[in-house]
Amino acid sequence: MIYSPLIRLYVAKILINIFKIYLLKGVDVIRTVICEICEKPFETSARNAKYCSDECRDEGARLKREKWEEETNYNERQRRRMAEQRKAEQEAIRRVSTEAHRKKRKRQEQEADKRKEERLNALKQRAEQGDNLALMHLAEPNSYEYWEAFRDYELEIMAEYEKPIVRYVNDVSIFDDNFSEKVVSSIKEQGIIKSYLITE
Repeated sequence: MIYSPLIRLYVAKILINIFKIYLLKGVDVIRTVICEICEKPFETSARNAKYCSDECRDEGARLKREKWEEETNYNERQRRRMAEQRKAEQEAIRRVSTEAHRKKRKRQEQEADKRKEERLNALKQRAEQGDNLALMHLAEPNSYEYWEAFRDYELEIMAEYEKPIVRYVNDVSIFDDNFSEKVVSSIKEQGIIKSYLITE
């Protein structure tokens, strides 16, 4: 097969280029490149060199970062992420604070219940020993038992008065027969309690 001179020339050029590639393989080729930042020419053997110095390389990285942030809306996404993080932190603090407050309140209620129980037990002990004030505290307000203890208490303290003084409740003397029943009945009828002392 006979090739035309043009084809033979074309094939020869290809073979020469291939030979040059193999011949230059492993040899650093120095080339002149224009810096993308300062636009100054510089010589380099690196095939992908873009910057002439570390300063230009840092500036290129910064510009590339800014472009990426603008294209990906990075700042807005970062702002939202930080806002969500702050909200989560505040919610965590609120939960911890609420839980701490709940525990403190529960502890205070338990302490109050304990003190109340201790006072009640002390009152019961005093009542068992005949303390009329303790009996009054333990009795239902305005009940027969309350006014019985009230009368006995007033009789106890009468000895402390320099003059004979008598306690009246709703015009009923503590010396009246059935004092407690009369007082309870008068309270139901009148809806009030009047207590006063009269010197005999």
